[in-house]
Amino acid sequence: MGDIKMRKYLDKYIFGLVLWLVLAANAWSATIAINITGSIDFIDTAYGGALTLSSPINGVFVADGVSGTGFEAIALDLPPSGLTLNFGPYTFYETDDDLYGSGFPLAYFNDGAAVGLDFYRTDAEPGLDLWIAGGDEFVLFDSFTQMDMLKGTLNFTPVPIPSALCLLASGLFVLLRLRPKTMA
Repeated sequence: MGDIKMRKYLDKYIFGLVLWLVLAANAWSATIAINITGSIDFIDTAYGGALTLSSPINGVFVADGVSGTGFEAIALDLPPSGLTLNFGPYTFYETDDDLYGSGFPLAYFNDGAAVGLDFYRTDAEPGLDLWIAGGDEFVLFDSFTQMDMLKGTLNFTPVPIPSALCLLASGLFVLLRLRPKTMA
């Protein structure tokens, strides 16, 4: 009779642990992978560079430490950010930000959803600077005249990362339930 009571106690304990892990997972800071897509919306007639209205704009980054509550700015100057921005034939990484190492580039989140990026690169094209000013818009401007040569928008889409800890806990629960019963 003692084995049955112990078995029921273990079942309740493990079920409670699994439930706690599932509910608490959202409260812990998370690592979030973000895909970036975008489009060029405006090109000045004086612009003579390699980008066109149909140039592909895309990228990816990973932000670590996102709590998912309120507005947050997460620095992407430490691993595992892997920030990559592709603007047509040009590719930029987090280390290409002119302020890299001083808390930049930055990713902005509102309630866990990516809403912006802060990235600045001089001479992205000869004589032109690329600036993503903390939001979802970017501009390529002439560094001498400060004239906008090209403008566009960015979209941020989260890439799901499985909750491995919850999967492990539920797997252990199933294994314990399936163990052979002892006969007394």
